[in-house]
Amino acid sequence: MTAPLRVTGSTGLIGGRVARRLSDAGANQRLIVRDASRAPDLPGAEITVASYGDGATSV
Repeated sequence: MTAPLRVTGSTGLIGGRVARRLSDAGANQRLIVRDASRAPDLPGAEITVASYGDGATSV
């Protein structure tokens, strides 16, 4: 099994579009967000809450 793709910005317009397209293609994703309540609900997506400065949490 391959590691999930890490996607930042999925709560925004462009990042959300990228995350939806990856989901439609069947990709496993880890959506790195600051606010889990704003994360899109996508099949195959795992949500991780982290800030850009928190490198250890975002991997």
